[in-house]
Amino acid sequence: MNVLDAKIINTQYGIETYLDLLKNVEVKDIQYVTETASFYENTIGLEYFRLRNENYYNSEKRYFKMRMNSDLNAITIIETKAESLFAVKNEFERSATKELIGEWLIKSNAFRKVLKVKHIFLIGRCITEIEAEVK
Repeated sequence: MNVLDAKIINTQYGIETYLDLLKNVEVKDIQYVTETASFYENTIGLEYFRLRNENYYNSEKRYFKMRMNSDLNAITIIETKAESLFAVKNEFERSATKELIGEWLIKSNAFRKVLKVKHIFLIGRCITEIEAEVK
């Protein structure tokens, strides 16, 4: 039997259910520390399922940004301008969503695996570009 880790947020529009599955987490882009940017920043998409009126309604993917300082000892959650995970939520729901990200998502297996794969892919692409410039 497969047991999934999941979290639920009760919102004014229904119950949002977040599952610890690889397919539900997307790292859209990664910004590394550079001369002009003194922080790391990732845009992360989360797919969740919404129950409305005690019936399955739909799945949605929404995004947020996670910014870390160069020492990696401080994380800030930032709302995206489009398709935000925090859109149409009241202050209590926003707080619950931030808690979900901070206490569950960052520690989930799916998030860690997706982030690791994306970093490895980008490092490989950078090496390929450097090799092409050297030739």
